[in-house]
Amino acid sequence: MVNIEHLEWLSKLSRKEFYDLLEKALAELNPIELLQKQAEESRQEACGIREKGEKDKKAVKEYRNALMLYLIIFAITIPFCILIYYSYKKKLNKMEEKINQQINDVLIVANQCENKAQDKRNNVVYLPAVPKGYCYSLALETMIEIIANGRANTWQELADRYEEQYHRWTLEEMSRKKLEAQIRQAQATEETLQQARKAANWAAIGAIGSWTTAAGVWSRR
Repeated sequence: MVNIEHLEWLSKLSRKEFYDLLEKALAELNPIELLQKQAEESRQEACGIREKGEKDKKAVKEYRNALMLYLIIFAITIPFCILIYYSYKKKLNKMEEKINQQINDVLIVANQCENKAQDKRNNVVYLPAVPKGYCYSLALETMIEIIANGRANTWQELADRYEEQYHRWTLEEMSRKKLEAQIRQAQATEETLQQARKAANWAAIGAIGSWTTAAGVWSRR
């Protein structure tokens, strides 16, 4: 909720004062958002490490299980099977330790970035003068451009021009996401059709093989 007295104070600023205030607020905000972005990227990297690690571990487990089955089928001794099992278990444990260490290292970077961002936020001077709803770089950069182009002379005009622009961006983003969803749906449909065609082809090959086998048995009679 924007403070009424704050809005009245803003309404008394000249266009030049608006411009200077927003530029200084943006200069304070940019390093904060950069650190927050780095922290978020680090956390996403940690998630990626975990996801990749789980896939790698799954592949190792599948290979181990296949090898175990192969050894059992060919009647290799049980002690050897147990040795194989525990050797892979040890390998999986080492993989898990490595994954956890990588994730911890990345999360340490994320926490450091967040702490630095908070320290910078605690020491800002000009940013608090901007209403909270507009304290992000996109809003400040757009407002600075609006003032520079002479499209607003008061705070209310500035806020209105920005809200109009933001509304246009929102509609464009919705349209883009809708188009991407339609493309993904079309791709999924095409993949399903390809899988169905492959299944039909394999079924036909199987039927031909069965018929050929039956015909050979019948001819020998």
